[in-house]
Amino acid sequence: MNQQGDSPNNNNNYQDYRDDEIDLMELFVIMWQGKWLIVACTVLATLVGGGWLSLQKDVYSVALQYQSLTALESRSLFVEPEEFSELSELSELSGRLITDKEFQASVLDRSLSAKVKSPGRKSKVYGVTVETVSPDGMAEQLNTLVKAASKAAALNLIEGKRTALDRDIAAFEAQLQSEFVLEAESLARAELQKELILMRVQRATMDTVGDVEGINVVKWAFDPKKPVSPKRHLVMALSVVLGGMIGVFAVFIRKGVRSYRARSVD
Repeated sequence: MNQQGDSPNNNNNYQDYRDDEIDLMELFVIMWQGKWLIVACTVLATLVGGGWLSLQKDVYSVALQYQSLTALESRSLFVEPEEFSELSELSELSGRLITDKEFQASVLDRSLSAKVKSPGRKSKVYGVTVETVSPDGMAEQLNTLVKAASKAAALNLIEGKRTALDRDIAAFEAQLQSEFVLEAESLARAELQKELILMRVQRATMDTVGDVEGINVVKWAFDPKKPVSPKRHLVMALSVVLGGMIGVFAVFIRKGVRSYRARSVD
């Protein structure tokens, strides 16, 4: 009884399997009949892709990475512990100078299309990239530009501190000459004079600052060996796949048109 009850379902399943097999065979036959059209479309797409590649120039990428100075490295910049936020400002200023065309013209004999990528949440590293079709000497140019931007940013910070210190010194000198301080106890006046001397020493030290850096380069640029674009192997592979897909689509379109014409005649 069970075998008889199951036999209709088995027959239906077998019939569905046969129908699927016939459909797949029919699709294969249709594509086989239009194989030359598929081949022609594939070859044409490959030629178009190859022709496009022949018109493209190789683009090379030069990269450099830097980060903000540490507390120890920033001693020569007269940065106090409560002023450590200035170190990140130095990095931002260096990045703006790197991309500034006027600054580039003052340092290099050519203009660079430099891009600066700020660090993310988990990273402290800034990335500088330059893409060019003429890679010869580009790494040296980028390294020179970053060095100059680092020094310019550092000197800008020191100049700001020098100006602020000059104002403080002038204010202290005026305070020492005031009637209130002249009449004050000698101990209080001595403390003011001591602080004034320390500021003058720091001011004199700032005048002797020479070669300083505003950022720490963690990875210098080097001349690239391979272009980054166009990706020739990928373009050719996509051309072949796209050409084959267009060919298959064209075969089924042609089959549909012929079937429609045949039904119209009947």
